[in-house]
Amino acid sequence: MTIQPTHDDSAVQRRNQGEENIRFMQAVRDALKKPALWESRPLDISSVLDALPLFGKLVPGLLGKIDGDRIGAGGHSMGSYATEAIAGALVDLPGQPGRNFADPRVKAALCLSPQGPGQFGLNEHSFDRISLPYMAMTGSLDSIGPVASPAWHKTPFERSQPGDKYHLFIEGANHMSFITPHALLPGRAEQGGAIFDYTNSASLAFWDAYLKGDARAKQYLQSGALEKFGRGAVKLSRR
Repeated sequence: MTIQPTHDDSAVQRRNQGEENIRFMQAVRDALKKPALWESRPLDISSVLDALPLFGKLVPGLLGKIDGDRIGAGGHSMGSYATEAIAGALVDLPGQPGRNFADPRVKAALCLSPQGPGQFGLNEHSFDRISLPYMAMTGSLDSIGPVASPAWHKTPFERSQPGDKYHLFIEGANHMSFITPHALLPGRAEQGGAIFDYTNSASLAFWDAYLKGDARAKQYLQSGALEKFGRGAVKLSRR
């Protein structure tokens, strides 16, 4: 089962409330200026986890099907920030340096276009305590914003505790390539589809390895199979 929460400050919600011209990147720029949102995003995730026991009562088809011991958190862009915070990254809030939002119910974290230091209250050492299984993905064109770059997106992987850490770099991937195969120009549609395939293959193997305990999936991540599949466009780093 996958739960995809929509936060009050999201572009979708703001458009529904009448802000017709609001777009994804504008919503992110606005959020960068509002520390209250840096706090509310990870707290929203913990609130959803608090509510899991109720889901079976609200949706009878889910009764007995939610395994609270196999919970993963994932996100893209600002969603990656919330995932990092839930995974144990420390956040500097006004008057509250090093705020810890870690939720031990989350057993693995997947970040698409991760947040590096210098935004959302994150600094160079914010990621030092992340110890749970973690996978990040970025690309050579993933450089939206004043501080973002492929190297910047890699910081959480490099700073986190070693062991079960993965960082996928895809040549030609931009900020949106990880969530849609149509992120590239029409003349590069085939490349966009391939990037999306690499993203899906790595993501599914990561979840299977660390939420389902699938030894073959973990072996796939530890081998060079994904890089072979990528034919030179993919590099998977491990720690």
